[in-house]
Amino acid sequence: FYLHQAAICDWLYELWKNNEYDLIMTPGPDDPHPDHQVVYRAAVAVFGKYSSVLIYGNHNYQLNSNFYVTFDSEIMDEKRYTLGIYNSQSYRAYFQPEIIEANHLHSIGGVYAEKFKVYKWFI
Repeated sequence: FYLHQAAICDWLYELWKNNEYDLIMTPGPDDPHPDHQVVYRAAVAVFGKYSSVLIYGNHNYQLNSNFYVTFDSEIMDEKRYTLGIYNSQSYRAYFQPEIIEANHLHSIGGVYAEKFKVYKWFI
């Protein structure tokens, strides 16, 4: 995957040129998965000058979040269901419903939220 980073950047640039995206969400630079690191570097290189970029974390590393998107229990139920049908990963502890819920309950009033780190934000 990393051998194709330039081609990935070219492909993303063509996408951006034809659509001019306002918001990009990408894995972060500290994600331990090498493919995710390639995606991060390509996304920042292509979209970072003209689009807002949010970095999302996962169970493998701590993200210093500074941006939260709250959602209700109905969305949480959909998230649990969707992750529950991801069979290849269902044996992992972080795919268990109680862990999913615990990862999304935040100290911002006990509500559910996805957490991000702002790389760049345009208003």
